[in-house]
Amino acid sequence: MGEVMSYNYNNVICAFLLTVFTYKTEAALSLDRTRIIFNQGDKAVSLRVKNQNTNSPYLAQSWIEDGSGKKVNAPFVSLPPIQRIEASSESHVRLQFSEVPAGLPIDKESLFYFYFREIPPKTNKPNTIMLAVESKLKVFYRPKSIVVDKMKETLPGLETITLNKKNNKYEINNITPYYLTIVEAREDQSAKSISFESVMYPPKSKGYLPDKINVAGEKLSLFFVTDYGEQRALNFVCKNSLCHITDIAKIAPTKSA
Repeated sequence: MGEVMSYNYNNVICAFLLTVFTYKTEAALSLDRTRIIFNQGDKAVSLRVKNQNTNSPYLAQSWIEDGSGKKVNAPFVSLPPIQRIEASSESHVRLQFSEVPAGLPIDKESLFYFYFREIPPKTNKPNTIMLAVESKLKVFYRPKSIVVDKMKETLPGLETITLNKKNNKYEINNITPYYLTIVEAREDQSAKSISFESVMYPPKSKGYLPDKINVAGEKLSLFFVTDYGEQRALNFVCKNSLCHITDIAKIAPTKSA
């Protein structure tokens, strides 16, 4: 009985707060990209930050975490860790090389995350709470052995990726040294889209495509995200249970991850 009363009481309090206070979470600061590539040998990678608010300055805080959620200072650090960006102005955040940590693979990408938090100014408006907005970008660190020529539009070796159909599910074999993010699928490149949450496959690994991808025909197109946040289509042709890539096509970007 006490638990029920406590639950109802908390609901009343939450409803009251939602009624009385206005919460504002619109992002004022924007970054110039959706993912970051850091090559071994680079001294730094610079990101442009724009304050789209025409009236107020914002604080920008940034840091790096590894795949386990631990804050790290290698192989790069985010500088400055905090800064003030005036209204309608631009600034930069640098990922500055520090050192190559022990144990980092030399034959495939390593994944880190760049966190960017905007801290709004205090407001004089009554009953208004300004909440900090946080962004999270993937950072792909590439050792020298797999650095890609910036003139290339796609990663080398993508044509070697295969699919194997098992029990009405597709197993993807990403034998490349790069992370592969799949954001969409179609029975062929011009067919109706099969929507699902984007999936990232680590380098030199196997994994299953989302269950929604179960086509009856011999063709399948998987849409992946390039280094520049654009999309390309991996067009497969299947024979029996094995699917091979016939071409990699350029398309208009719709979303990234």
